[in-house]
Amino acid sequence: MNPPPETKAAAAPARTTASNPKRCGQSSNPNDRLQRRKLTDLPKFLRDLKSPATGEGIGVHNWLFRMALRLHAYRDHQAIVAMLSAAVKGCGRDVPESEIEEAVVNSKQYAYKLSGTSNRSKGSYTTARKQPSKPQVQATPKWGKRNAEKIAVIAAADPNAFDALKYSSPVKVSENLHDAACILERLFPGNPLLSVAIGKYDFVTLLRMELKGSARLYSYLVPSAMTKRQGYNKKGKLSYRSLDATGPRMYLVTEFDQGDKDTQSAAIRYLARYAPLAVVVDSAGKSLHAWWYCKGQQEERLIRFFRLAHSLGADPATWSRCQLVRMPLGWRDEKNARQHVHFFDPRNTEARKGQFAV
Repeated sequence: MNPPPETKAAAAPARTTASNPKRCGQSSNPNDRLQRRKLTDLPKFLRDLKSPATGEGIGVHNWLFRMALRLHAYRDHQAIVAMLSAAVKGCGRDVPESEIEEAVVNSKQYAYKLSGTSNRSKGSYTTARKQPSKPQVQATPKWGKRNAEKIAVIAAADPNAFDALKYSSPVKVSENLHDAACILERLFPGNPLLSVAIGKYDFVTLLRMELKGSARLYSYLVPSAMTKRQGYNKKGKLSYRSLDATGPRMYLVTEFDQGDKDTQSAAIRYLARYAPLAVVVDSAGKSLHAWWYCKGQQEERLIRFFRLAHSLGADPATWSRCQLVRMPLGWRDEKNARQHVHFFDPRNTEARKGQFAV
């Protein structure tokens, strides 16, 4: 004899007790349960999404691109932006939403797509191919990992490297005697086009002479002359900063942002054995930007040098010819501070024999 309907209804909770999150010691917060459901279809390496500050051998900008590349197979644009925004909190620097948006947009055309729903849990991919509509860019070399042991040995052998670097500067740069325009005049003789920026996403290309009265107001510039005022960027849009408009390398810049200034300066002084050091610019924060004159050098030599620099802590992002770096004696708004020049050797702004002996 079947029990009446109300008896079935009364018995139902007892049968589902094992799946009740409250009874099983799990959080009853509906937002927590929603987040768990949102992550269950991701491979483990994406479920364990960590801040780029915990990774090795890759800067925040490159980390954003690589993670967005993988997330396109599982999430839409807005969801990826939200996940990356949460992941970069506490990474060691402020990451504007525009930088995250750009990484998501730029990575989409190269994104992975799942080969089938049966492989979804395994994270099986096939690469989405698209007809090239933009100039082809040479692949970035692989830089390897930082060599923490070698960094420590070099720093220990040069304990007061920051003071030594400043003391060894052939020209003592002072705000009272120099400004950004006069430094640019020595770095970029003639009247070449230069791409400069107040913020990372607010740039313009001007002739050097057009910058004479305002160079000190800018925070960034591309360390090579431009061939035209605008070129096509990765999105296929005209821009004042693009590889398409950037001329041959004039300076290869290494940015050191880990450890104290003595550790960074020790690495720079070590590298100066192998390449001509022209200028060292303080970011008005935690990093030093070292400029190495490289006009006319073979790419293979530059790759070997940059690989060595990266093993000593240099950020790989500055390998790109159109990467923005700190303007010598420029102004950093968010710090309300001048970007000081700690080392300047005008002799190393022209070709000499024996450069990049790596």
